[in-house]
Amino acid sequence: MDSISLTKNDIQHIKRLLDANRKIEAIKYINENYKLGLKESKKIADLVEKKGDFQYNSTSSQTLFIDREKTKSNRTNSIVFLIISGIGYALLLLGLYQLTDKLLFISEAKKVDGIIIAYDSHQSRSDNKVTTMYTPIFEFEVHGKKYKRKTDTSSSAREYVVGEEISLYVSNDFPKNKKVCLDEFWEKFGLATVILIFASAFIGIGYISKNALGKNFP
Repeated sequence: MDSISLTKNDIQHIKRLLDANRKIEAIKYINENYKLGLKESKKIADLVEKKGDFQYNSTSSQTLFIDREKTKSNRTNSIVFLIISGIGYALLLLGLYQLTDKLLFISEAKKVDGIIIAYDSHQSRSDNKVTTMYTPIFEFEVHGKKYKRKTDTSSSAREYVVGEEISLYVSNDFPKNKKVCLDEFWEKFGLATVILIFASAFIGIGYISKNALGKNFP
């Protein structure tokens, strides 16, 4: 709790402004003459308005007490809310971009048949646990020429049987544009889905933090 000493003349001037329904001018006067923030200046104006008559000390001044910690806390809460929500909205834009880009590719690409020919594997470590991840390798034919590609996603299980036929999208100007995508949900929309889930989480956490940390946001 901090104290601010106002002179008798200043208090009388502020009261005249308040009595004339010119509170904004009173707050501005306090802000400019006592180098306080707008919120603290408003608190002083509210105190002057509430107390009415003052008993002045020997120096013809009056000490008023305001809670600056709450103001600082509100400012911190605002920053936390803006940062978390900002990350959420940035991820939202990125997820929507990924989704739109994939939908546009699919609408313009041509669909061809392919076949699973093998698996590539690698070790993934998490919480001191080692998991073998499998990435399907598939083969397809465009303009009489065969090509091999790996899927964009891996899993801990072999989701396809070697020799299994699959459908995929390839760009119309393949192989100049080498973009290829399996006709499978996670291959098409997996990345966009994950990003949008994180975006929703950050935005939600941002608004929860706003309500949990304080409602007096500027």
